[in-house]
Amino acid sequence: MTIIDDNRELIKKSFGLENEEQYNLATLWTLGTPFLKHAPDMEVFRFFGMLGFISPEENTGKSTALETIARLSYESRPLGIKTAAAVLDRVKADKDKKGTFPFDELQKLLGVDDQMDNLFNLGYMWHATIERMARFSDEIKETSAFFPKVFAALSANKIQPDTLSRCILFTLYPHEEYTGYIDLKAFGEQNSANMKWAKDKNTIETLMKVKISRDDTSFMHTRRLQILTPILAIAKTISEEWYQEALKACEKFVSEDRRERFIGHQILLALYRIKELKLYNGRKRYKEGNHIPYPVGDDKFIWTGKPFMDLLVENGIPTTIRDFEVSKYLKDYDPYLIYPRQMNRYGANWNGYPWDCFRNAFKFITKEEKEQVKVEATELGIVDTIDMVDTVDSQATIASVGPKDAKVPLVGKGTTHSRAYH
Repeated sequence: MTIIDDNRELIKKSFGLENEEQYNLATLWTLGTPFLKHAPDMEVFRFFGMLGFISPEENTGKSTALETIARLSYESRPLGIKTAAAVLDRVKADKDKKGTFPFDELQKLLGVDDQMDNLFNLGYMWHATIERMARFSDEIKETSAFFPKVFAALSANKIQPDTLSRCILFTLYPHEEYTGYIDLKAFGEQNSANMKWAKDKNTIETLMKVKISRDDTSFMHTRRLQILTPILAIAKTISEEWYQEALKACEKFVSEDRRERFIGHQILLALYRIKELKLYNGRKRYKEGNHIPYPVGDDKFIWTGKPFMDLLVENGIPTTIRDFEVSKYLKDYDPYLIYPRQMNRYGANWNGYPWDCFRNAFKFITKEEKEQVKVEATELGIVDTIDMVDTVDSQATIASVGPKDAKVPLVGKGTTHSRAYH
């Protein structure tokens, strides 16, 4: 048993992730937290991504996951909702300690506090600092933004796309077998073992010298390469077997991230078709305990629920996508507008989306895709209201939404076209 195995066993008992590779990434991230203070001399730790757990559902274990990681990490602060000013004051007071900060309910802080936004957007780089005025003088205080950050949030909607690219993000789902119980004694003993290992001269010297071959990491680039390099370095110091397992975990994480963006474009195109072709017409939904039929959508709104998902599936979206995941897959297009709202329409309250919230996202529908929808609209006798000018270049649009040369059905027609991934 290695130190990775010991930590992984505790983590796996505490909360549920989707696969073994995610457990490996979470464990290796935790073991990397003591080494940020050695950057930039320790080259593999010049960048360090944020670890996040999100879920819009209750009882999924977000807080348990946060506490689990915090208790195993280096010099972790207590859990809670923190302001940027309080965090920066603590970091300044701790000088070069660079302890771990867990953030609960992060969605309440981002988009509200500019300093918190900057803390997360810049804080993955060893040289990132935040300047601010002292409270009772004209002195400018410069504080490092580089320290381990782990967070829990209801969704990623308020997290800027640039910030998300600096995160290792996992979505949690309800798991009945996890009780949320944390054995404080066991976690305390393991944390002590982790710190002893991290302070060991051989561990530090090995990490100072370790090199990650670019041939091994050709599947990832730029920011993903930056934030996953320390993960690989930790594994490589333990054994070649764990290094290979870490490579598999990183490759799966990167491919799933690409898949999410790819599916996001499919969902966007499906919504565009539903709106422009008025495919919501004739669809009905029923409120619980009420047999009065209500429309699924109209020219201003579309409501979520099973009829909404049925429409998406009919337009090419995988049946595995859940209702609440739609906004998650569309977050890269416009994280500030695209989120479900409760709206009163036809005398009843429903969760749904105003069509207007997709106005910026719809600009990423390619000209070719709009042309096809326009042809369908003409065949259906729908008045042409489709804007063929307000769009972006198709190559630029597809650049980050699908794998190279992937063949994707143009929904509703049964034909395919190629999407180039750069």
